[in-house]
Amino acid sequence: LGAVVDATVLFNARANDLVTATLADEGAGVYSATFPINTPGEWEVRVNVTRDTSHFTSSTRLTAVRATGSGR
Repeated sequence: LGAVVDATVLFNARANDLVTATLADEGAGVYSATFPINTPGEWEVRVNVTRDTSHFTSSTRLTAVRATGSGR
């Protein structure tokens, strides 16, 4: 509620190619954004949250897989 949430995603094989966005406040503590994750493999997600004088940071890694059944 009332926080500024920024996220950065990067494909580990191209760590210099950062994509950053400020997430939209959807209400009830939910924030969202869409990122162009088009390459399967290991990705890092870094999140920075600021509200008033409080600051929180976190990072995690995820494995993106190619979608199946797309008709391609």
